Amino acid sequence: VQAAIIACIDACLVEISKNNKIDVSGLSVESAIMTNFQFFIRQQLAHLWHQVGFKTRQLVEDLKTLQRLLTSLTHYDCVAFLQLLNALRAASDP
Repeated sequence: VQAAIIACIDACLVEISKNNKIDVSGLSVESAIMTNFQFFIRQQLAHLWHQVGFKTRQLVEDLKTLQRLLTSLTHYDCVAFLQLLNALRAASDP
């Protein structure tokens, strides 16, 4: 599960880096484990937030969710983690 979450984080970072206006040189999968990862992303995008498209904004939110899952994976037991996954799934269904 951890490897799948890390692969998803990597895919999101690759998609964000395709946008030429965003410098993601300081972003890596390893930095996603750090607690200030979201702050770093928001800081990079603060002056461009009104110019980035919906896809980039969604990717930033996805990174936030994936980081939460990665952290929860090590802090929760399997039942609590499954409940978190089900809650995320229910929240994303229209």
